[in-house]
Amino acid sequence: NAYHAMRDAGGRLSVILEDVVLSEADVAPGPSGALPGAHIRLEVSDTGCGMDSATLAKIFDPYFTTKKPGKGTGMGLSVVDGIIRQHRGVIRVSSREGRGSTFEVFWPVAGQDAVPDEGGWEAGDAARGHGHILVVDDEPGILTSMKALLENRGYTVGVAQDPEEALDTFQKAPDDIDLVITDMTMPKMTGTRLSEKMLIRRPDLPIILCTGFHETLSETEALALGIKRLLYKPVLPEELFRIIRELTAR
Repeated sequence: NAYHAMRDAGGRLSVILEDVVLSEADVAPGPSGALPGAHIRLEVSDTGCGMDSATLAKIFDPYFTTKKPGKGTGMGLSVVDGIIRQHRGVIRVSSREGRGSTFEVFWPVAGQDAVPDEGGWEAGDAARGHGHILVVDDEPGILTSMKALLENRGYTVGVAQDPEEALDTFQKAPDDIDLVITDMTMPKMTGTRLSEKMLIRRPDLPIILCTGFHETLSETEALALGIKRLLYKPVLPEELFRIIRELTAR
């Protein structure tokens, strides 16, 4: 975002990382349930075009963007906000039109006494997954991050950037794959068509289809095809892990 804000006229990007202590007044009332105490403060500021008050009020809304079509989805800051809330952190933004923007993120330091997340995972082996997951997406960056994320939880992960490659991998050993996570919109074959082909061979195969809000497939239609879950992007990791455990436990 800072790059886009300074792309035409240039400017200065500043990054600061420091230890701070937040008081009760600093964190309350906050939507993330942040607690007072030791935090790491990350500040990212630029000297770019800045934002007016109307834009500033909407920057965390999903799919809100000031970029032209094809230049951004408006999901970046929405995802950032979701991650910070999950970690019970705090984010603050200040900006003036023509004067740049400053984002401050306060992360709670590990090891503090904190209220446990009731929707979180159990400690120990119960939090680790088991099984072979095939991830299909035409975006290399998504494949890399998904593979690392799932392997960190204990899963064996195969990836395919091409739906036809994924189908070929599956058909060679259909019983070796415990679950498939596939994108909806891909070249050569959609996620629904890929799912249909796989389900012909293995009707019991759990498939998670990831899609954008702008796409027309409904959850009812996905379930009618035999797809077990339809998830709208961005998918938060803990939600994904919970669904994977539900589907592979059957």
